[in-house]
Amino acid sequence: MGQAGAAPAIGDTIFDVASGAMEPTLQQGDKVLVRTTGLEVRRGTVVVLKRGTGGTDPGIFVMSRVVGLPGEAIESTTDGHVLIDGRILGEPYLAAGTITSGLSRQTVPAGDYFVIGDNRSNSRDSRFFGPMPGEAAIGIATAIVSPPDRARSL
Repeated sequence: MGQAGAAPAIGDTIFDVASGAMEPTLQQGDKVLVRTTGLEVRRGTVVVLKRGTGGTDPGIFVMSRVVGLPGEAIESTTDGHVLIDGRILGEPYLAAGTITSGLSRQTVPAGDYFVIGDNRSNSRDSRFFGPMPGEAAIGIATAIVSPPDRARSL
């Protein structure tokens, strides 16, 4: 796994954050170290995925956070929380007051993941294009490497 400020190792690459969909965690203009081999996708992981199998804009790379795992039931509550199998998902990475709405109960298919950007009001994610096929994940964001004042592990 790369360290903040470290040079990329074999199997790592640098991606530019092109939108505000992952704010406050990632900001537009950040450079992020992404591990592209030995992927272990877990809840809370920030993944880089190639859009095209789901949604629009084929060939576009996006970053989003894994919130739902294969076989889990996911939905949002009327007060804006995400439920996983009927339990509220703790999301300490969200800005205070962030709500998630309009997510009807569904089960994440085998081999897929449900991804949502941290900036819920400015993210095109699984709420719009459905669960992400596991093979669409091309990497896991491990650290912000630039700008220097934001460099840190994720």
